[in-house]
Amino acid sequence: MTNISDNMTATTVTPPFSKRHRSAALIATAALLTGGCAKRQFQRDDFATSRPANTNTALQAQPTDYPTATNNPNLEVPVALINDEAVLWPEYRELLAETSGGTIIRELALDQMLRARLREQNKFVTKTSDEAEHQFLLASLSTNPDQAARLLQILRNRRDLGPRRFARLLRRNAMLRTLVHDDIQITEERLHIEYDRQFGPSYRIRLITLTSQTEAEALLPKLRRGELAFNETAAKISTDISAQRGGLLLPFSPKDESYPRILREVIPELLAGEISPVLPIDDQYAIIQMVEHVQASPARYENVRNKLMLDVLRFEERRAMDVLAQELLASAQVVILDPATSGAWLRGTTQ
Repeated sequence: MTNISDNMTATTVTPPFSKRHRSAALIATAALLTGGCAKRQFQRDDFATSRPANTNTALQAQPTDYPTATNNPNLEVPVALINDEAVLWPEYRELLAETSGGTIIRELALDQMLRARLREQNKFVTKTSDEAEHQFLLASLSTNPDQAARLLQILRNRRDLGPRRFARLLRRNAMLRTLVHDDIQITEERLHIEYDRQFGPSYRIRLITLTSQTEAEALLPKLRRGELAFNETAAKISTDISAQRGGLLLPFSPKDESYPRILREVIPELLAGEISPVLPIDDQYAIIQMVEHVQASPARYENVRNKLMLDVLRFEERRAMDVLAQELLASAQVVILDPATSGAWLRGTTQ
């Protein structure tokens, strides 16, 4: 999964476990090409999506709409000097292909498939669409422009998103959004569910996840007797990304279906300070501690309906973008001829 505060999705960009649609946002499917994270992420990471930009002056997407690669390097020119010894392109290229070749091929394949789908449907994107994706990404990181810019730079550094790959990512998301937007339907019932999720009662918990049920069962009584501090234990042994915060998650609602059902069913029954039994969640075992019950917001539905509509639209677009990206990649006929790149490709397809 992916989160900048805890996560980000760079075939396209997406959130972590807490926003469990394993896929999307920064937008849509970044995790798809960047691989998994070392720790499981329960805390959400919202890189939601925005409305397609106005396409009245649109040009059909072409590979040259974003920065292209530089000319093929002269193999006689060193890539770098290490203690006055040259690093030459043949050695460098093989290692680079082995490390990142699979990811790059996936990105190129998805870009090609998206351009073809746009031509089939006679749909268009523009450079304005790319900029809209950029601005939405900044807005999703923080309402403070300076902080958003800093977080985006951190995100790009973590994902190795230099100028060319970042421009391609924005275009990729713009193409995906354009393709899925017209299929999104939002009902009033869905808006009320979102209202309950955002403005209804919520709960703040600490979380410990382990891969062994035996270890989790042995740990539980020690936590309940107070022999071990929950936050310190989470920081030391939890497999979830929240371990770095002592297992603490942001408040979330039982209506938030991005969280596992068993978690949403248990939390309303726990008192502050109470510790749950061991809960099986996918291939791991969780123990949670209730930190606090957060009261519902006084916001009236009719006053926030427009916000809810946009939030749901972004979420549904993001989810649809992930699904489409995965479908297109699965249907791409990719033949890897370079041995180093082939190994990276196979590792990526089996993850």
